[in-house]
Amino acid sequence: MHRKLILAAFKKAGEDTGSGFPKRLASHLSDFILDKSGESFGEKSLRNYYNASLKDENRIIELRPFVVKSLCSYLGYADFQDFNKANPEGEATKTKGSESPGLHKKAIIALIAVVSAAIGGYAISEFTQPRLMVWKGDHYEEVSLDLNKYKLSELKVYSQERIDNFRKVNPDCSYAFFDPEGRELLWYARNESGELECFTALAKHPETGATLKKITPYMIKKYLCESYGD
Repeated sequence: MHRKLILAAFKKAGEDTGSGFPKRLASHLSDFILDKSGESFGEKSLRNYYNASLKDENRIIELRPFVVKSLCSYLGYADFQDFNKANPEGEATKTKGSESPGLHKKAIIALIAVVSAAIGGYAISEFTQPRLMVWKGDHYEEVSLDLNKYKLSELKVYSQERIDNFRKVNPDCSYAFFDPEGRELLWYARNESGELECFTALAKHPETGATLKKITPYMIKKYLCESYGD
């Protein structure tokens, strides 16, 4: 019943986190479910459902209602009925707003072309270098194109906004989580070790590539400040 849903959720989790490990993807989805519904559904259970869905296409998978609702929301659908309408039997599972494999490949090819052109240009003139930056622990720093010092995957296109406003922080109960209008001032994601990390702006996690999530009162009280809201 929910086989397509679990497969689609893991597929999108892979795109969001940049990981191919089911355990990492299950942890990502488990966090989302907890944040969305306020109810816990362990990553081990998600991983078991996912493995069962992969092994047997005829296997009937039935998830708990709050899990179904949360995963539909994660994929961009209002509910399971909306998901089924967009993903009828016989069609490849898709998600709203997700890129097709062809577009993803084109983006990679384009990036390689840009970097290759930049490297070639550097041999001609230092003024052809693109502006680049790398993540330095808790902030971005501008660097030159030096493939002997940095891996290609570490180099990002320079962004003044990221340089000025994007930081990893360790908030406590004194942190201003929201502005006076109630807009969030903190975003979070888990790192490759599964630890929760917080940042000062909406972006992708600089190491895992996962899209950061906006902070919520539930996450604040559970992970950052037990007395929050008391």
